Formats: sequence, structure tokens, C-alpha cells
Amino acid sequence: MPKRNILYVVNPKAGVKKKNLFRDIEAISKQKGLNYRMLVWERADQDIVSLVKENLDDSIDIVVAIGGDGMVNRIAQALVNTKFSMGIIPMGSGNGLARFLQIPLSLEKSIDVLLNGKIVQVDTCEINNQLFMATAGAGFDAHVGKLFANSTKRGFFSYVKITLKQFKVYEPKEYELVLDGKSLKIVAFSLTIANANQWGNNAVIAPEADIQDGIMEITVLKPFKMWNAPNIALRLFNKTIHLTKHSETFKAREILITRSDGGAVHYDGEPDEMGTELRIKINPLTINMVVPDRSNFKSIVSE
Repeated sequence: MPKRNILYVVNPKAGVKKKNLFRDIEAISKQKGLNYRMLVWERADQDIVSLVKENLDDSIDIVVAIGGDGMVNRIAQALVNTKFSMGIIPMGSGNGLARFLQIPLSLEKSIDVLLNGKIVQVDTCEINNQLFMATAGAGFDAHVGKLFANSTKRGFFSYVKITLKQFKVYEPKEYELVLDGKSLKIVAFSLTIANANQWGNNAVIAPEADIQDGIMEITVLKPFKMWNAPNIALRLFNKTIHLTKHSETFKAREILITRSDGGAVHYDGEPDEMGTELRIKINPLTINMVVPDRSNFKSIVSE
């Protein structure tokens, strides 16, 4: 296998969870004989997508996102439809895409994947021209994500507190979906468009998602009572959410979602606001990813 030249993209202010992370990355990379350099994203006013693009040249083979799904999303924006490959050192709270791609959460093992993994092509998606790699959506989860992003209190328990409080007052929304030209109307508690199978933390919202098939999965969670919540949560974690009567699943290559009011959406865990129309499309096999050699993804890139 040819030697791989790595560009690590790091954000020292991101609050990643491992002390001395960047020192450890350098030590492990040197020990394993990797050719690498570090690109440090230090200024909040600096566009990281442009910064990465400015540093791409023929001395680089793999650009590595160090962080969570939000960081992965930004690096992917710089690499889509290029010859460069993308690697992930998962250091976020959910790590949805890394988990789906079977990339280890261990620092040393994830660096081993950069050294010995296979390179595959995977699909990317867009919601109103905003790229996403794993999931996007609207409804309750987007609503809670927006409130959590604006909260002064961080952490898992703060998120749970907001979720429980909002569940009591949140009203499911009406949506019109046009899926590859076919129209239907639904009432949904949440609406997820999936390229990968999960939101993160192995909460699998689209068990049948395939990131190489050129098709998106749409999971609709229908309105349900509070006493149904434990069963729905269990199904998220045992990959059977599509089998409950409280969900409905569709497949499409192009999606138009119309809602009565604009408001919260999310993509790859990032909260945002968009209007009444959400246009989603899939772009098949548009980014190269480094995944474990023993993973079940089709290796269609030769080195």
C-alpha cells in the first residue's frame, strides 16, 4: 500500500474531550511512521472550509477531521467532488457518522484506520444547498437542538431536561412531502432524512440506510404518548425503530418538504433555521472516505 500523507485539521478551542489530545496524535503518528502535518483552526472569524481548501495540494492524500459530526460536516464541504480522501478521528459527543462507518472511537485505533484502512466512495446529501453526511431533519429533535444550542447550560443532563420539558408542550406539525414526484401529507413528531443510519451515540433512526446506494431513507415518527417513549427509545438502540407502529419509512432520491411555518432544522447535529420549503437531494458517491479494511463498505477506489 502506498504511503499516505495526512493533513490533520484541529480546533484547539473546540473543547475536545481528551486532555493532551493533539500531543497524543503527534506521538502516535510518529510512532506509526505517518507523514503528517497539522492545520490549526484558531480564529472564530476564519471560515474553516476555505482554510482547508487553501491548504490542499499534491503532498496530501487524506484530510482528517478531529472532532464530532459538526467538524466532519465542515471538512466534507471542502473535500466533496475532489480527489482527496477524508478520515475521521472521532472526538465528539455523538460521533454518528464515525460509528456508522465502523471507525473506532479509540484514538490509536482510529489512526490505525488512516494507515491501513480502505478508501471507499460514499454519498453526500444537501438540504437547501447545505451539505450533510449523516442525517438532517425537522420536528421535535430539531426544536430541542435549537433550544439546547441557545442554552447557557451544556452537557447530557441539560439536554435531557430540555427534552422532557419540551415533550409536554411540543405540538406535532403537518408536512407535505414530495418524494421523487409523489406527494403525500403527514403529521409528524419528527422527520429525519438519513444517508447514514443514526443520529449519534448508536441511536439508529434509519436501520436500513446505505451510504453507497444513492437513495435517502426518510423516517417519520408519528405523534405518540409519553408512555410510549421508553419503547421508542429502546427501538432506537436495538435498531428496530422501523418496526414500530409509531414510525413510517420512505425512500427517495429527491425530496421536497413543505411546512406551514419556517423554523428549526438540523443537519449532522448542527441546529439551524430554514424556511417553509426544504429541498433535499442526494449526490451519489461524491466523497472518498477512509474506513476500516474489514468493514462491509464496497471498496471502489483503487490507490
